[in-house]
Amino acid sequence: MSVAKKSSQHRELSCREQAFQECVAMTRYVLSSGLKLPASLAQKLESLAGPDSGSAPDLDAGELAVAHGHLAQIVAPATPRTILLLDRESAKRGFWFFLGPVSHIRRMMLATILFLATFIATSTCEEVTGNVNVSVEHGKILFLNELFLLAAAGLGACFAALYQANRYIAEGTFDPKYEASYWIRIFMGVIAGLLLAVLLPLDSLTDLQMGGSQAFGADSDSTGQGETAKALNLAMPTLAMLGGFSATVVYRMLNRVVEALETLVRGDTRDILNAREQAAQARLAEQVTQSRMQLATRLVSLQQQLGAGTGAEEVSQKLSGLLEELLPYGPEGEKQAGASGKEGSKMPVAVQSQDAPE
Repeated sequence: MSVAKKSSQHRELSCREQAFQECVAMTRYVLSSGLKLPASLAQKLESLAGPDSGSAPDLDAGELAVAHGHLAQIVAPATPRTILLLDRESAKRGFWFFLGPVSHIRRMMLATILFLATFIATSTCEEVTGNVNVSVEHGKILFLNELFLLAAAGLGACFAALYQANRYIAEGTFDPKYEASYWIRIFMGVIAGLLLAVLLPLDSLTDLQMGGSQAFGADSDSTGQGETAKALNLAMPTLAMLGGFSATVVYRMLNRVVEALETLVRGDTRDILNAREQAAQARLAEQVTQSRMQLATRLVSLQQQLGAGTGAEEVSQKLSGLLEELLPYGPEGEKQAGASGKEGSKMPVAVQSQDAPE
């Protein structure tokens, strides 16, 4: 019991300390941002904080919760957690503080600088052309060109992540628990950009375009080929950067390709089965319609005979003929069905008790 009491007291003090620190940070944020702070709330905060606001004294939990709620409404849409995080980071102000107000932003800035340095360093090499052909190139040349495209994809991914994080920092809604998702997006962007640049056959499309121009009698001098090669060398890094910036686009493209392949494999069988089912339903509907039309014609004829004063015996015979056509069994089968119904009526309890739950 004593251990449980100590642990519960520790959790209560920890929550109270967290709420108190967030109140202090939000008060500084309100005062420094020029927001309106009600006089009653300011007096309550002063009485709660006391002369020393470094640690939470023995405060009333209810009053602290009320003050915390009022301050959270004033600073909205900013969150107390983000404001406290920015307040703590601004109090440290280390050497790398100029890269960002939060440690996570600073780490992403370092990764961006690393990708940028790699991009510049690889672009200065003579072996790097920006055009990667896995089936032809190999060794150092292939490695440097792929590293160049990887750096371009990393720049695009970091640009997208930093832009999104900067918006949350400016609004005061940045949540450090989503730090891993930013790095996942960066790595996904690097992979997507590299796949989009390497696997997309731009050189084959360019060869087809040049062959088509030659077939139609267009000029195919060395100047045109050189301009096409330059455009191809710029297209791959651009695709890598675009793929890194928007990894979701590459994912949707690959997903559409997979869906198209599945349609080619399984679409024929499904189409055949659906066509057969629709044809059977159409035939059944046509038969039902014809049967109804025939029955309606017979009934109209019988109605006309009744109006003409036909005898009751003749009308009864025609009604019996209609029933024989409608029922799935003839007169003998009808008698047998009636006999079986009478036999079943003699013991209804035994029949019902077979399917009844125990």
